[in-house]
Amino acid sequence: MISRRTAGFVVGAFALVMIAGRRVDAATIVNCIGEQTTITGDGGILPSQLWPQQLGMLLGGTYTVNNVGVNTGTVFSGAALSAASLKGPPNIVIIGPFAEHDYAPGITEAMWQAAYKKLVDAYLALTPVPTVYVMTPPPAAFIYQSAAEQTFATNVVKPAVLAVAAGDNSAAKVLKVIDLFADAVLATAPDQATPPDGHFSVAGHHEAAQVAYKCVAMDICGAGTSTGAGGTGGTAGVGGAGSASGAGGAAGTGSGGSGGVTGSAGTSGTAGAGGATTGAAGTGATSTGGAGNGGTTTGTAGTGATPTGGAGTVGTAAGTAGTSPPAHSSGGGGCMVADSCAANGLATLLMAMALAVRASRRRRS
Repeated sequence: MISRRTAGFVVGAFALVMIAGRRVDAATIVNCIGEQTTITGDGGILPSQLWPQQLGMLLGGTYTVNNVGVNTGTVFSGAALSAASLKGPPNIVIIGPFAEHDYAPGITEAMWQAAYKKLVDAYLALTPVPTVYVMTPPPAAFIYQSAAEQTFATNVVKPAVLAVAAGDNSAAKVLKVIDLFADAVLATAPDQATPPDGHFSVAGHHEAAQVAYKCVAMDICGAGTSTGAGGTGGTAGVGGAGSASGAGGAAGTGSGGSGGVTGSAGTSGTAGAGGATTGAAGTGATSTGGAGNGGTTTGTAGTGATPTGGAGTVGTAAGTAGTSPPAHSSGGGGCMVADSCAANGLATLLMAMALAVRASRRRRS
């Protein structure tokens, strides 16, 4: 039989074995490279104040962030690639901003882009392949030691970095961009060294760390402020053909009335034989023609698609009215004279009274 002490020892030993056998996940290794804006001691900047170290504090204990930049190393010469940056192997590589030390007269965008592609390809060739982030240079208003260096950063470095990030690399892979060029804060005086000479101040390193943190931990990468291009306007429609005007209606023709026929004058009578008196003059006919009919026909309306033809003109010619006298019509039924109607009514009343008296006598008998 096993004692309680022995049983407790066995359980404890088993627990230790389980803890020892449990897999502990390793921290994510982040290697950062760059020139004087990544690693420097100028201006009294402490190592803990550089943006890679501040990024490590922001990411927390699950990340190990290494600053393996080379202060004077240039992309164009190949010295920016440090051996330490290839070790780990890294899970993430952040290629910091380059500009001032890389500048030299005669270096074109195509030349510098080829050198930057070679730098990026060195990390994409690692196994396993790390996630590569690239930083654009600070904004155009960031002050370097000369205007030529500012122009070089804006017109050569920035477009070359974006081209390689867009897929101009050995893996034809789209890389994530930490866009310092679009960060307005880095263009202000407090974020630049005093006097300004192409270095970040402590505040500038803090701002760069904040922008990098948003991209790595929150996946908020790129400028984030650019707007899409406006859509192309639609093609104007073709105007419709005008409709033909309708033809005007034909004018109406008036119907002319015939005038009345004038009667011929009567012939004078022949003088009586031996008589002193002459015959009376003959009388002309009195009936004349009827009234002429007024014109009534109107023009037909035009049949155009929109405008219509004007109405035809109403005929106006009318015959001259005849002068025949109206016929006299006789009255209808009923009495024509009031007195005769009254006499007839009285006779009727007397007869009715006589009949009534006769009927009364019969009833009595």
